[in-house]
Amino acid sequence: MKKLKSLIYKLYKYSDKIIYKFKPAIHIKSAKELHFTILITAYNNKKYAKNCLESVFSQKYQNFDIYYVDDASSDGSAQIAEKVLRNRKNGRFQGNSIRVGKLENLYNAIQSLENTIIIELDGDDYLIDDQVLYRFNECYSKDALAVHSSYQNNPTELARKLNLGHFSQRTPNFVIKTKSYREFPWIYSGLRSYKPELFKKIKKYDLMAKFNSHKNKFLPAFHDAAVFYPILEMAGSRIDYIAEPQILRNIDSEINDFKTKDQETIRLAKRQVVDTKPY
Repeated sequence: MKKLKSLIYKLYKYSDKIIYKFKPAIHIKSAKELHFTILITAYNNKKYAKNCLESVFSQKYQNFDIYYVDDASSDGSAQIAEKVLRNRKNGRFQGNSIRVGKLENLYNAIQSLENTIIIELDGDDYLIDDQVLYRFNECYSKDALAVHSSYQNNPTELARKLNLGHFSQRTPNFVIKTKSYREFPWIYSGLRSYKPELFKKIKKYDLMAKFNSHKNKFLPAFHDAAVFYPILEMAGSRIDYIAEPQILRNIDSEINDFKTKDQETIRLAKRQVVDTKPY
């Protein structure tokens, strides 16, 4: 059974590559521009802060806001972001006085958001071109509740050197129908997006660590899955996927989880998330 599930995932991944390769590079503007909030969580990303924001402001799409949360950076990146956002009507900057971690920042920020669609963006990554929001808008105009896309590691030479896997593909239908996301490999490392009302239905208890080293604090690792698994489970069949990369993930950043978190913490966090009861 395990071999069969693995084969199905590979077939889905291969089919998406075929579709992406031969799909015309034409992006149709939807009749109505839905509102998006680009929620950027950042920490010590001075090398990337300006380009990250420029990749968002370069969007041809008009109906969006930026909510930038700096997690008590000490390298001057907060000052760069605040300066860039200062004169932007659709920009909002929040600077923390103490570091609390990505998941707590997401949780606190999203409580105040409504009548919008959230796109999560790390402060050391970039949107891939100026059409990203149009592509996501096209998906949401078809009644999606959650949308994710593929990604491109940058620089590609480093990705090859580190032999990094690629963890993004369309979800097999049987996984959607059975809500068995937690039983299968993580395939949502690209750009993730969802309606805030789904996020708000996630129990805070499920986002808090149960293991001793971080007990009663927000999960320090595997937090992307802690958020996106329940959102996918609640979204039912209203999930969409964009096979073309929509984000450049800067893997030379020194604050990537696979560089800063110890393997035991990652293991414990993953075990907790995988064992959590589906929504």
